[in-house]
Amino acid sequence: MNRKALQKILRSPRLPTLPVVAMQVLGMIRDEKLDLRRLAEIVSYDQALSTKVLKVVNSSFYALSSPCTTIHQSLVYLGLNTIKTLVLGFGLVDSINSSDTDDNTFDYVEYWTRMLYTATAAREIARRAGIDPEEAFLSGLMQDIGIVAILRVYDERYVRIVKSTERDHRRLCRAEQKALDFDHTQVGGEVAEHWKLPEQFVQSIRFHHDSSRASKQWRKFVQVGELANCAADSMILDQPDTAREGFSRQASEWFDLNPKQCQKLLAGLIEMVADLSELFQLETEEPPNVVDLMEQAEEQLIIHQMSVQEETNTLRKSNEDLAKQTMTDPLTGVANRKYFDQALPHHFKSALEDNSNLGLIFMDLDRFKSINDQHGHQVGDVVLAEVARLMTMTLGDQCEVCRYGGEEFAVLVPGSSRIQTAKLAESLRRDIAGLDIELSAIPEAPPSIRVTASLGVAALEQENVVQMSRPDLLVRVSDQAVYAAKDAGRNCVRVFNPASYTKSAA
Repeated sequence: MNRKALQKILRSPRLPTLPVVAMQVLGMIRDEKLDLRRLAEIVSYDQALSTKVLKVVNSSFYALSSPCTTIHQSLVYLGLNTIKTLVLGFGLVDSINSSDTDDNTFDYVEYWTRMLYTATAAREIARRAGIDPEEAFLSGLMQDIGIVAILRVYDERYVRIVKSTERDHRRLCRAEQKALDFDHTQVGGEVAEHWKLPEQFVQSIRFHHDSSRASKQWRKFVQVGELANCAADSMILDQPDTAREGFSRQASEWFDLNPKQCQKLLAGLIEMVADLSELFQLETEEPPNVVDLMEQAEEQLIIHQMSVQEETNTLRKSNEDLAKQTMTDPLTGVANRKYFDQALPHHFKSALEDNSNLGLIFMDLDRFKSINDQHGHQVGDVVLAEVARLMTMTLGDQCEVCRYGGEEFAVLVPGSSRIQTAKLAESLRRDIAGLDIELSAIPEAPPSIRVTASLGVAALEQENVVQMSRPDLLVRVSDQAVYAAKDAGRNCVRVFNPASYTKSAA
């Protein structure tokens, strides 16, 4: 930052200064022993100022139920901050508009249009955020005082910088830094300190384009100013759509305002700014058409809702894909052990509640270790994948095929009795035994290979719910049935007989 140039601005006799009454009001407000009657007297001494203040107080902007006839009465009705806002606001307007410098080429109409939109937007946002709306209004009105301060020193050179940015104040900051080595937010902050404004005003003026740099104590207050500035962009830029999208996004993030509330807030600014420009006797630009604004806002709302729905669908699909990945065996594509451990208790509980059955098949590929030893793990992986594919084809959607571990598979068959499950298991055994697994793509492997499997069957049925009282017991007896199939010579199905169940098996 060019401190030398900044000091030149601050020491310039052209620097905007607040009127004596405004400075007296500021001084009294800082006094802990504030005398409201004395404050009212000071404002009333300036007859022109007090007339302006009372005119605004009794306008629709404050919507009082009965009119105020004195400044003291206004202080009682509306409070200190309201009168302070109006005194300083009129003081600021008079200070800027009473310039004796040759800056006629500067677009003051655009300047005041932006400031009034910013101030009124800050007031409405602050209401919703639980922040003093009058202080937010005044802060918004003073937000770009740095622009006027620079203008008073750099005249035409600065006007050219402003015009080059096409009313975009973020671009203006960058252009100012490039040309002057400082920008209007920095100058404005220094002017606010020079005027001895309260710290929240200094911070809001200095950081109104980047509230993240404000101190934590005043961060919310500064965010109101930054969001209000974005609202002003929404109303005055030639292509306001991006600004309105940014306004809605930040309003949602910072103050939990939904798109409908943002739409209503922006539309309400038009009438308030029209009233204020008359009350402050400021010439402002033609406001945007309310109908067009509402239609554009409605269109943006629809786009926003579609975007939110798309993001929701994408997130849901991403979550589903992630859940599927965590529950799927990457080699075979069937469910993994984690899925089985979660699904079995669920199906078991449902079967008990519905008085239905639950079949379970455990399957172990015969002599699988010898396949890996003789032909390598690549062949073993192909075998596992092809067997899993066959199982899903043979058993269909009625069953849930899971890789239990290694060459072991488990099949959940909801609603199936022991006999029905045994028939499925036998059908599966035959299909596996008849499967010719193609290996021609694997170097040094045989052209094809055949495998067999030993299968054990058990089921939770209504007649054996006492014996099969827990899911782990169903797993245990199914596994025992697999061992029985292996003892019987492999490549066969064995069914657990509940009549042989003893307490020692539990």
